[in-house]
Amino acid sequence: MSGKDAMAWAAAWAHLCTASAARPIYAVLDTAREPGILPLLHDRAVAYRSLFEPAAARDFAGLDPCLAPVDARATGLAKILELGWGRAWAVFVEAPLDGDSMRSALRERLWVEVPGEPAPLYFRFYDPRVLRRFLATLGTDDVARFFGPIAAFWLESADGGALLRAAPKAGGGLWVEAAGQPGVEAALV
Repeated sequence: MSGKDAMAWAAAWAHLCTASAARPIYAVLDTAREPGILPLLHDRAVAYRSLFEPAAARDFAGLDPCLAPVDARATGLAKILELGWGRAWAVFVEAPLDGDSMRSALRERLWVEVPGEPAPLYFRFYDPRVLRRFLATLGTDDVARFFGPIAAFWLESADGGALLRAAPKAGGGLWVEAAGQPGVEAALV
């Protein structure tokens, strides 16, 4: 990791830890993107849960998105996320929900209805590259529907130089800002 990336990651982790003191934040890790994530979770004794149901989690072990709480004391998780910074390994979700409720809310977002498609499609919202593009296309009403109980998604910028926070606006629509720059709108893509 370059010095610039290390500084960006350190700032991102500090913002996530500070925010998680006020409201729960969870990391959603993309184990399909990086096969080394699951062994790292086990090696560093990080508490996590698959977003898949147990049978599917067994069948797709190593490909399932994993949910882990963000906490300033979670040094094992911090190290894993540091390794993946700028490599699209995770997004972060902020919501006033406990772990079970968060898992349920995120599971509802794994499948999306697409006009013209006969069945719902699997949606990799936990890939920051996918989530950035998807959020940029949402209309005002779509934002509230997609976010539901979720207060915000936090994700790395396209160049990995910043942590972005995307949240519904009070009057509708989406507000995006870079961590550490409250009130200054930022671009998703």
